[in-house]
Amino acid sequence: MLPSTPTNGVDNEEAATSYPGPPWFRWHKGDGLPGYQVLHQGRDFQCPYLHYKVHHRVLFEVGMEGNGHQQFVREVFAHPRQPVAAPTVEDNDLEIFTQDIPFNFVVEQALDKLEDPGVLAKVAQLQTLNACIPVFSELIQAVQELSNAMHKFHKAFNDKASHLVLQLEATKWRMEGARIQLRVQNALLELARAGDLRGRFYWSGLPGLLEHPNRHYLPSLCDACTITAQGSEVQNKQGTKKEGPCGSLSVDPWVTQ
Repeated sequence: MLPSTPTNGVDNEEAATSYPGPPWFRWHKGDGLPGYQVLHQGRDFQCPYLHYKVHHRVLFEVGMEGNGHQQFVREVFAHPRQPVAAPTVEDNDLEIFTQDIPFNFVVEQALDKLEDPGVLAKVAQLQTLNACIPVFSELIQAVQELSNAMHKFHKAFNDKASHLVLQLEATKWRMEGARIQLRVQNALLELARAGDLRGRFYWSGLPGLLEHPNRHYLPSLCDACTITAQGSEVQNKQGTKKEGPCGSLSVDPWVTQ
């Protein structure tokens, strides 16, 4: 709102030109209401226009020099005051502001009489925070219970995983002591030499064998690049040599039957 009389030597026409419009209003000087001054880039700015805005339950003052100018924001605080003569009242006793909300009309009336935006803002913030504390206390308890359950599960899971790792290492140690790998390897080699090895199309890469013992069952997968010279000479004596793009390719007659 604009004053009815010029303020600080500025006439109403000039004030109306610079007035940004609602929700802005013009600052009125008065007791307990210091002007909106901000320090920006080393300069002091006096903002004659301002309005209030609540963000995340906190009241802020938004000030501006005039229409189209930069805006400045600061939180609304209650300014310190001199002690008041009230012997039976303690400044740290704030319970009166949180009792019987919103039915404590006498306190609201007294706050309005002070006409101090900083006091109103801090009382409202106190009431909001006081109402949020019980809710957050219940949430903290629920989160703590969930955290305890997760800790218990995590500990049990780690114990089980550690036990499995110990079992694995113990099993490997016993297998090494029993020479199981060497014994199985020798048995595989004996079966391969005797032609009794099953799993014609599987090759695990046995040490001691340079190629698949049943490679003659896989002619389309074995070219001259992977067949040893000795194997090629044996197939050539049987008259089953066939030229390919990579060289000679051996084909077993059993495959065509």
